[in-house]
Amino acid sequence: MNVLFLILGNVWYLWCHLFDPLPYGNPYGAMLAAVLLLAALGKVIKEIMTTTCR
Repeated sequence: MNVLFLILGNVWYLWCHLFDPLPYGNPYGAMLAAVLLLAALGKVIKEIMTTTCR
């Protein structure tokens, strides 16, 4: 569980720093970024579940 929080913290940190220069007014860009982030998180969570539940 701690690993998950660590990963989420890192993702949040990267999100804040990488997407700072991007215009938040662009709904399509924000939507795309959100979808990509959700997809990445889903993949990570699935990976963690398969390794811990084995």
